[in-house]
Amino acid sequence: MKRALTSTFISAALALAFTGPVWAADTLDYPADTTTTLQDLSALTDTYNGRSFGDNALAPAGTDSGKSTSLSGNTITLSTYGVADPASGVTGALNTTTAEAVTHNTVNIGAHVKAGGVSGDDYGIAEGGSLWRSGGTLVNVSVSGNTVNAGAGAVVDHHTHGGNAQNDTGGSATASGNNVNVTVDAYLQTVIGGYAWSAAAAIANDNQVSVNGDDVLIDGYLYSGYAEGDFATVSAATPGSTSGNGLTLTAGTVRWIGGAGAYAGTGNALATYNWVQIIGGKVEDNIKAAGNAESHDGAAEASNNLFEMTGGEVGGTVYVGDAQARGNGAVIANNNTASIKNGVVGKSVSAAAYSDGGSASADSNTTLIEDSAVGSTEGVDVGSGGDASAQNNTVEIKGSSVVNGFVRAANVYSYGTATASGNTVSIVGTASGDPDLSASDVIGGLAIGADAAHSISTGNALNLNVKNLNFTVASVTAFQNLNLTLPTLPASPATDDAALVINGDAFDADTTVTVTVKATGLTVKTGDTFTLVHAANGFDATTKFTPSGTIGGYSYTLAVKDGVASGSNLVATIGSLAATGGAAVPTLNEWALALLALMLAGVAWRRRV
Repeated sequence: MKRALTSTFISAALALAFTGPVWAADTLDYPADTTTTLQDLSALTDTYNGRSFGDNALAPAGTDSGKSTSLSGNTITLSTYGVADPASGVTGALNTTTAEAVTHNTVNIGAHVKAGGVSGDDYGIAEGGSLWRSGGTLVNVSVSGNTVNAGAGAVVDHHTHGGNAQNDTGGSATASGNNVNVTVDAYLQTVIGGYAWSAAAAIANDNQVSVNGDDVLIDGYLYSGYAEGDFATVSAATPGSTSGNGLTLTAGTVRWIGGAGAYAGTGNALATYNWVQIIGGKVEDNIKAAGNAESHDGAAEASNNLFEMTGGEVGGTVYVGDAQARGNGAVIANNNTASIKNGVVGKSVSAAAYSDGGSASADSNTTLIEDSAVGSTEGVDVGSGGDASAQNNTVEIKGSSVVNGFVRAANVYSYGTATASGNTVSIVGTASGDPDLSASDVIGGLAIGADAAHSISTGNALNLNVKNLNFTVASVTAFQNLNLTLPTLPASPATDDAALVINGDAFDADTTVTVTVKATGLTVKTGDTFTLVHAANGFDATTKFTPSGTIGGYSYTLAVKDGVASGSNLVATIGSLAATGGAAVPTLNEWALALLALMLAGVAWRRRV
């Protein structure tokens, strides 16, 4: 036992010797604590922007030396709005001299963090944890687990960061697990949960921002995570998890949301597993992306990002996954999801992929709009100076939703080959009603390449499953499949009543459209006729329709006929009862039966002999 105790003591002593002294965390409350004084940090500027906390900053002991005495566990409170000598900046801890991480500090703001300086752009900065390294030996730096809480009376004139890691030594900068929480009666400018800048690799993982206050205004940009470097990543520390960088708006007003942004120079940019959640409140302008990846000379990917809305309003466009390459890098935007329920949105785009000279693709992205008002919606928008493609993307409009502009599953354009295949628009009625798309151009897979031979639109489907007949849209184009699920069968062609009414362009010229009809539980008989589609302006003579499957177990044919009042109708005529699908049973005529009887009699006679 004595040896074990001695060994433990020696190990602890060695650990202390190599890690240096452990300083007690600071707890400051200014100006409530009259012993707390502000520090002059104007000589300490951040690596990238050259900004400082100014000459009247609230910070832990020793910060004016370039490194806070304690880098972890500090609690710094700036309270009492209207204090005669407002702080020019506040930080939970600052390190500008070593590679030691800055972690788990908390800053509480209930007062004015005031801008100043010669240009007026200096100071006015609040950060939960700050690590700024410039020059010297290559080191990797990180800030993690730091928090800024901005409550009643909080005013921050410039930036608010949960954590800020900046490094130009040639090593990486990482901001992870940092938070900004904004509640009642606060006015802030740019807010970033976790910010990372590096001349090499910049990484922002699992940072979060929450805005929840009726009297809150974020008057600048709002990011959950922001990474800027030669290589840049905003993602989840554990890829595939549901964490990532996240932003929640419950109440309050935000001018513009950037979501999570990765901005790279010569390297690649990656934005994955990030999310934006709107529960209430208002975003006046755009939501740039839940996950945005941009590279100047490398590749970019924005995949597996999520936008979820259950209330509130967005005045501009919502992008979920947005990947852009300014050079010849390839871009990918896959598996992003937009879910908009009980909300109001100017426009939604699940995924965007653009490359000036490389390939661009967006696959398996999903848009759901339910009981909401949307200006227009686009599943994916893909553009490239090379080849571009969009495959298996879906847009679903449900319930009492109203869309006043276009509904498009995929928009693909390139100077090479543009391909839009297997994309789907589904229109679904629910107990709350049928969607209103009467003003909408409904578009499947629009592909515009270098010429007609390089513009490929194939296998794109329009699914209609609503509660009422005569569902009306402005136009229908870029579809090769039409799938109708009918609540009841339309009247006979004595009227222009139909399952689908199209007031403008009705499918594309030189296209064959495969039509499937489901009418479960409805009774039909041979010879019945029904109008499936009424085209107010008629169909192009080169548009062909071919049936697939059966109606009520009967085969059917399709024909385009003149409308009763105007336009043209696509009419289904019920044929014969279709085979059940079992193997056919062979039958014999009377001569074959007689011959078989003689053969069997002969066999029996020979056996008796």
